[in-house]
Amino acid sequence: MEKSVDLAKQHGPYYYAHAAKAWEVPEDAKTISGEGLTHTGQGPRRLDGAAATADDAPDDQSMEGLRQELARLRARLADAARVRRPETVPLKKYAFADGEETCKIYIEFAAGELRARRTEEDGSARHCLDAGVVASFERRRVRVVVVVPDAAGDDFRREFAVNLACDIVPKHCSYKVAPEKHRVVVSLRKAEAVPWPTLACAAP
Repeated sequence: MEKSVDLAKQHGPYYYAHAAKAWEVPEDAKTISGEGLTHTGQGPRRLDGAAATADDAPDDQSMEGLRQELARLRARLADAARVRRPETVPLKKYAFADGEETCKIYIEFAAGELRARRTEEDGSARHCLDAGVVASFERRRVRVVVVVPDAAGDDFRREFAVNLACDIVPKHCSYKVAPEKHRVVVSLRKAEAVPWPTLACAAP
């Protein structure tokens, strides 16, 4: 007892109590088994209390069913891995309007692209999907990605990206979808209220 107290003072009670120590089952130890007891060294027990028999092993038919289900799941995973992301087409048709504190970009789309819908029916509900727009703003860069679902159920992507000639304030930039005019309007807050002679910086 005194040795344990000394070790606890030296190493701390928690670290001493949880330290890894070599431990072996004494030769004269007794194994106690019974209801609710574990670690008896006798392996798993049936819940109904009956002794395990050879009939408890799965039969050939069950094993074959499991193999078929495993093969089916592997095939589905392989199909999912082969699914290609929708092709991305760059958007090059746009206009910009320079204001005193902001600059607006008008990204043009073909008629119906921003209003395209895909309808899915599962017997109890109808799900209509519209074009999704994601915009990201950096100090000298703007990127807008539009994912449009078509009537066939396939998605296609449009991307507008430009390196800006002047600095912007990203947290004060925004965009708006105007499907009736077939465009996405991007509003950029200028870092300095000076005229922008051009939107994009010159290529290096």
